[in-house]
Amino acid sequence: MTSLGHDADTFFDNLLDGKCGIGPIEQFDSELTAVKIAGEVRDFDVGDYWLPKDAKRYDRYSHLGMAAAKNAMKDGGLDADIVDGKRFGVLIGTGVGGLGAVEKSCRILFEKGPKRITPFLLPSIIGNMGGSLVAIELGAKGPNYGIVSSCNSGTRPSLLITTHHYSSPLSATYRHSPPLTTPHLVMLAKARTR
Repeated sequence: MTSLGHDADTFFDNLLDGKCGIGPIEQFDSELTAVKIAGEVRDFDVGDYWLPKDAKRYDRYSHLGMAAAKNAMKDGGLDADIVDGKRFGVLIGTGVGGLGAVEKSCRILFEKGPKRITPFLLPSIIGNMGGSLVAIELGAKGPNYGIVSSCNSGTRPSLLITTHHYSSPLSATYRHSPPLTTPHLVMLAKARTR
């Protein structure tokens, strides 16, 4: 799941064609931010990967992780019903988790009051929730980590997978580092660091 495509083939073709995934910010009004461009995952429909009634409880971070996991299963020719769940692990790295849900909930809190905050806020923002939801959906009962280490979040899951394969062989391990979903709060904070 990238700004150049929702699957490996599209991503690679767009990369070879020299296409750029950077463009004007569309996920929020960028009028008040110094940053006006981002590499957003565009034209993404979570309903292609997850039941909408379940997906609405969680942040876009988890939506992208679920989509990437299901794409990886398809690309790898793996069937969750056939893979031994105890030998199937999920490691997802992120810089922060569901920050978009935090921003949305702050807006609701200030505009409508505390009684309007969803009880799903906490599960929506926890850094390991993406991996947990993928494990539940796909039946992975092996190692499951939510790796939250900022810029290193893409590398660490790969290293941990290697460790697990050497210590106790796994049939399948899914590793993913979802792209930052560019909530308004993040862009404002990044703009202030200049």
